[in-house]
Amino acid sequence: VANIATLPLASLHFGEGSLWGIVVGFAMVTLCSISTTIILTWTLIPIPFLAPATKFIVESCIEAMNSIAEWCADTSFLNFTLHLNTSSCTLIYTALLLLTLALWSIKSNEK
Repeated sequence: VANIATLPLASLHFGEGSLWGIVVGFAMVTLCSISTTIILTWTLIPIPFLAPATKFIVESCIEAMNSIAEWCADTSFLNFTLHLNTSSCTLIYTALLLLTLALWSIKSNEK
């Protein structure tokens, strides 16, 4: 969702877009969640004999995330060039806002 929401803005500023975030987002969020959970647990309960395992898990997750990001950057399959002007970008975000408001009103009317 974040990739789609920021795509018009990225196209406006950089003239490029990528849909890799949609494809690999679940894997990246999962790996990031594992790393964050391990780090927070270690911070709250620092058990010395688990230090090597903690280090290994966090480093493995970070290496996997970096490998995925590097592979996506090197693979141009879902990358595209799109030059939006300011008015087009504004129109897209206005349409997304109106769609969101319409869906919220439909949902609230069902209750």
